[in-house]
Amino acid sequence: MSLGHTSSSRWESICEAAVTCVYLGYAPLAPGTAGSLAAVAIYAVVEAFRVRLSFSPIVSTTLIAGLAVSSSAVGIALGRWAEQRYRRKDPQQFALDEAAGFLATAFPAPVLFPAASPWLAVVVTFVSARAFDIIKLPPARQLERLPGGWGIVLDDLASALYSCIASCLVLWWLR
Repeated sequence: MSLGHTSSSRWESICEAAVTCVYLGYAPLAPGTAGSLAAVAIYAVVEAFRVRLSFSPIVSTTLIAGLAVSSSAVGIALGRWAEQRYRRKDPQQFALDEAAGFLATAFPAPVLFPAASPWLAVVVTFVSARAFDIIKLPPARQLERLPGGWGIVLDDLASALYSCIASCLVLWWLR
C-alpha cells in the first residue's frame, strides 16, 4: 500500500465521520434526527458547564453559534464529496446539516432565556428544529436545488431560522 493511498483512506474516513456526525447518519430510522443528536449532546454539555460553572450566557451562546457556523462551513465544503461518495444529491447519510440546523436554532436560547432550564431549551429547540426541517417552508425547499454542499446545508439553515423564531416564542411563553 502506498503512502498516498493511506493518506487518501484517512481523509475519506475523516470526511465520512464528519458528514455522518460520527456515523449517526447511518441509523436505519431517521438518520437526520439521529445525526442531530450529536449536536444536542454538544449543546447539553456546553449548557451544563455554563450552569455548573456560572459562566455568562454570552459565552455559551458564542460557542454554540461558532459551532453552528463551523459545522455549516464543513458541510458546505464536503457536500460535493458526499454526493459523489453516496451517488445521490443530499444523501440521507449526510447528517451534519441537521446538526448545524439544530445549533443554529438553539444558539440564542442561553442569552435570551438565561433563567430557562437548559433541558427545556434542548427539548423545545430539538423538536422545533426537526419539525421545521421536515416541513421545509419556503425558501428552504427551493434552496435544496442549489449545487453540492450549498443545497445540502442552506435548506437546513433556512429551516433553522423558522425554528429559532418558533423556539424563542415557545420559551418566552413558558418563562
